[in-house]
This record gives sequence, structure tokens and C-alpha cells, in this order.
Amino acid sequence: MNGEALYYFIGYYGDFFASREDVDPEKAIDRLVALGREHPQNYIRLAAFQSLFGFIDQEGVLKEAKSLLATEGDAMVRRYQEYYLEPYQNEE
Repeated sequence: MNGEALYYFIGYYGDFFASREDVDPEKAIDRLVALGREHPQNYIRLAAFQSLFGFIDQEGVLKEAKSLLATEGDAMVRRYQEYYLEPYQNEE
């Protein structure tokens, strides 16, 4: 899967695992972080970053999101990441 289909799938993937109480979300979080850090397409990295916000109250997820911002090289993606992280500026 790639392109637009992958973009939408990432959103559904994050929503599914964030809404299930009977499933450990750690693997989903790890996969989203990996995509957000390593995928060559900027819009896929952004989709993975956005999907992390379904887990933002889980321990360590905010730190991972901030880490993605710190390592992102694409200026457009960084602007979106900064926008999403703005309400969490003063949180660890």
C-alpha cells in the first residue's frame, strides 16, 4: 500500500487502535513513530504524526511527537507539527 491509500489507512489504523481497550497500543504507537520518522513521503510522515494524537495521553507519546518535530526536515510538515503541538508546549 502506498500513496493516498496509505495516507487514509494510517488515519484509520490510529483510530482503530486508539479506540480499542482490549488491545495493547504499543505496537501501533511504535509503527506510527517509525513511519513519522522514516517514511520518504512528507504527507505520510504527517499522517503518522497526526495519528499519534489518538494516543497523546499515553505515557511517552507526547515526547515521541515532540521528537518527530525536532527531527523533521521538511518545513511544511514542521509547520503542521508545530500547530498540532501548540496546546502541549508547556507539557513534558
